[in-house]
Amino acid sequence: MCQKAYGGLFSAWMEFRPAGFRFTKGEPKLYRSSEWLQRGVCSTCGSPLVVIYDEDPNPVVFTGSLDHPDDWPLTQEGWSGHAFVNEKVSCHVISDDMPQFELNYPEIPEGQGGTA
Repeated sequence: MCQKAYGGLFSAWMEFRPAGFRFTKGEPKLYRSSEWLQRGVCSTCGSPLVVIYDEDPNPVVFTGSLDHPDDWPLTQEGWSGHAFVNEKVSCHVISDDMPQFELNYPEIPEGQGGTA
């Protein structure tokens, strides 16, 4: 999944509530990549920034696109983990203690964000 969508072996992202997130430098260029979501990229360099699902108002923001990604570490607090681990390349070893999901995440509990 990540190789096709992001051009990398994995991706880290977080889901924000719309009221708690804004772009500080311009707006992403959105394109529809499927029937159910749009992807937003930097209009200058094309870096992936955000995914917006049609049925969910919460933007999914790629951690690496943030000005200060170290401010948003994966933690056991809230809701974090690794999805699609059945599709990872064999040379990548997941060595942290975050939950691992063979495919996608289960439903996110109400009031908790997510990272992958």
